[in-house]
Amino acid sequence: MRPTSATDSDLSAAAAPDTDVTPQTSRPQQPPPPPSPQQARVSTSAPQAEIQISKPPKAGKDRFGDGGQDFQMPDPTMTSVAYRWDTGAPSLEELKYAARFFEHYPPRFLWAADEFATMPDGAVPEVAFLGRSNVGKSSILNALMHQKGMARTSSKPGRTRKMNAFSVGGARLTLLDMPGYGHGSHKSWGLEIMEYLRSRKQFRRAFLLIDSMHGVKDLDLMILESFAQMGIPYQLVLSKTDRLESGKLAKGKKRTQVSELFMEVQRLMREHGGHAGLGEILATSTQPAKGINDLRWAVLRAAGLQGKRR
Repeated sequence: MRPTSATDSDLSAAAAPDTDVTPQTSRPQQPPPPPSPQQARVSTSAPQAEIQISKPPKAGKDRFGDGGQDFQMPDPTMTSVAYRWDTGAPSLEELKYAARFFEHYPPRFLWAADEFATMPDGAVPEVAFLGRSNVGKSSILNALMHQKGMARTSSKPGRTRKMNAFSVGGARLTLLDMPGYGHGSHKSWGLEIMEYLRSRKQFRRAFLLIDSMHGVKDLDLMILESFAQMGIPYQLVLSKTDRLESGKLAKGKKRTQVSELFMEVQRLMREHGGHAGLGEILATSTQPAKGINDLRWAVLRAAGLQGKRR
């Protein structure tokens, strides 16, 4: 039985009306730095539980390179599912389109490989999902594909032992489930993953998952630094954000707000991740489903499959 669609709960987290709804499909050669935590002020009075950042004065248009086009950076925005500082938020129609793309056609398992050299050739764009062992990667992939059990889940770290490929959207896109790194993993997996990210022609973007209950760890920082050194395009995604509100806390420990986590992750991204990362951090959960359609839209945008602007 197919699970209930995550569309309705995700669509309620669409951006505020004054947010530019045109997704940013390209990045300038020398983008200005994202806003520092001191420039952002969280307001709890925004509707629909949104967290709105105060907007700095608009800067004039900058020209990048001789004969280049004028490019206006969007204002930074923060909601319960996303912190964006160099992309625009998707519109309601774009989120619906993303849901249809992933849900209309059933996903298919394509192949599994334990070495980059044994990976079959592909003819469509590929995006890769990776993160520490037990970060919730398989659960997020199942939610994206709208198919329980497609990617095997387990409470035991290191359950994913090969690079697994899934076809979605009527064979127009491939999702790669990478072995987790850290506890329960093998050093050789990291080498194979990096070889794929560096050499695969069909690769478009890596989505690095961060466990919201544990934050960014040393191994995550090492991955970010590798991305920066190798120029690998990536985007950060927070997983298990539902546990920020419902999870058990150690005695005397203060509950972390998603807005605080956004700002901390952005700071570490700026310090360790170079300019290869997209200025958009997403927050997701699978029980209940939250932020899934925003992540779907980010995947389509990375693959160039976001459709024509109306």
